[in-house]
Amino acid sequence: YSFTVNKMKIKFWKVGSADAITINFKDEAGAIKNLFIDGGYLSTYLRTIKQELLDIQAANQCVDLWIITHTDRDHIGGVEVFLKDPSIYEKDELVKQYWFNWSSYEFSPLNEKISVTQGINLRNYLSAIGKLQLTDIIENEKPIEWHGLKLTILSPNEERLIKSKIA
Repeated sequence: YSFTVNKMKIKFWKVGSADAITINFKDEAGAIKNLFIDGGYLSTYLRTIKQELLDIQAANQCVDLWIITHTDRDHIGGVEVFLKDPSIYEKDELVKQYWFNWSSYEFSPLNEKISVTQGINLRNYLSAIGKLQLTDIIENEKPIEWHGLKLTILSPNEERLIKSKIA
């Protein structure tokens, strides 16, 4: 499903029960910006997100920011397979920055459905290639300005993040 609002194209990708959204717009200076939110399942990457990435690359554009909201498999699987996909070259040039909602605090998962191990592996890989933001993504009182967009963070605040830490 896709629609255009004020010259901003927003696509909601069919990735099963998962989430994957892409946003394409021009910033205040007229430069084309591409924002990805999540990546769907590993299995849906080939029929959805991959072609979008190839189209962006063919147009000499990049994904300026890829936001990974949390570690559930249906949100990080597509990102993981993209990072391992040998058919897409120059990944560093294609995706400029990642925001991964990871925590610097250790915690005990209640079950493996939240993909803690996958999330840790993704966090460690993004860190190793120098693409991981170094601070926790926490709830802010006001939106973050990003190339003319206002992004509101829906995440635990610092107090809740600290409470999740293993004692």
